[in-house]
Amino acid sequence: MTGSDVPQPSHEWTAIFSIKARALEGLYGAAPAGGQPTIIRSSAPTSAPDAMWRMLQAQKCVVLCTGLAGDPTAAEIGAAAAGGKLHAVLARALFH
Repeated sequence: MTGSDVPQPSHEWTAIFSIKARALEGLYGAAPAGGQPTIIRSSAPTSAPDAMWRMLQAQKCVVLCTGLAGDPTAAEIGAAAAGGKLHAVLARALFH
């Protein structure tokens, strides 16, 4: 994956958002055959900025990624991707 690649859609993960709080509440991972689903709750939900919220509602998906923390620059994202440290999927966004 490079910094400009679009991640592959994931049918395993769903990001759950609160409409009232306009925030990510957690992630739901589909159960593997014979297993339990994975539920990850946000420990400190943060309201999304207006532009991001509008994008989430219009696109109904969100990029979930690992390998970076905070608010990385485009150069940091590119370097992480080039170094094989960035892993991402395109997950469905569910609002309630």
